Amino acid sequence: MPLPLAFVVFLEGFVLSPFKPEGLRFSAGTFLLSIWSSLRFSDSQHVHIHEVSWDTCSLRGLVYRAKAARRGMAFGAVAAGFYDRPAGSCWLSCLLALLDARLGVLDREFGSGTHRRVDYMHGYFEEGQYRPAGYGRSLSILRLLLSKWRGCPDPSLCTLHSCKVTFLAWMLQRDIAPAARACQGHHVSGSLALYGREDVLPALRAQESLRKAIIGGWRPLCPLTRGGAHAASEPEPVFGLLHAVSLPPLKSLQT
Repeated sequence: MPLPLAFVVFLEGFVLSPFKPEGLRFSAGTFLLSIWSSLRFSDSQHVHIHEVSWDTCSLRGLVYRAKAARRGMAFGAVAAGFYDRPAGSCWLSCLLALLDARLGVLDREFGSGTHRRVDYMHGYFEEGQYRPAGYGRSLSILRLLLSKWRGCPDPSLCTLHSCKVTFLAWMLQRDIAPAARACQGHHVSGSLALYGREDVLPALRAQESLRKAIIGGWRPLCPLTRGGAHAASEPEPVFGLLHAVSLPPLKSLQT
């Protein structure tokens, strides 16, 4: 099942709030990155963190080992979210600041450049070390956030794969061009697409088109579950007022 729009907005507000637990804010941010870039969980755990590119407008990176591409694939996410915030204080900036702080701890504890060995997005701190989170742990955190949202009657309907399919389902409803959706979903169809598969610009444009449509009032329809079961409820998203988040300068990550 795709994730509800209201929950995606909730995750963004959760990341932006300085009063939420830092560990959960970081996890919410990694889920958001998977949602915006339509990454499988397994693919998101094969990303060299030090090789991501951040230009305040978008984040782009490479999955060095992917289910759908033996030689890896590119992914990207636009920086702006659904809240009206400057690029320097959006949810993606907050996520990078939280990640930067964790990588800085690694460098201080184990020597400079340690963070260059980190090749996973979903992780947690334990005993002073940043460890990769397995599927079960990450799924439990996602459903914990769903329970905190209190808008999902049955969190078990959503899995980590929901992060991948959410934007793809919405883009289909918006009749976004199949080629752009294929790029967003990291699929290759035909030899013409083969030589442009590392270009994430069509996916970024599709994300921006979808973002503007939602901000303008368009809402995705709630899909039926597999087997034609009853559709889950789709509550209206709430864009609450957020306190300003003060972000430290990025040191460990290169912009």
